[in-house]
Amino acid sequence: MTTKDMRSHVIAALNDRARTTFTGCRLFLTRGIQTLPELIQAQIIGKVQSFDAFTPDNDPWGEHDF
Repeated sequence: MTTKDMRSHVIAALNDRARTTFTGCRLFLTRGIQTLPELIQAQIIGKVQSFDAFTPDNDPWGEHDF
């Protein structure tokens, strides 16, 4: 594994932890999301936390940050 690949792997792991647990990061909701009913907000947050369908199209650097 190259240094670049190792770096991307570490960044992806940190981003995965932040996305799935919201620890070690700040959570920001857009004004549009904030105006939705709490149940809808919770569903959106759940979708974000469970997302793992990373591909070269949506994650070209392999860092899970898109």
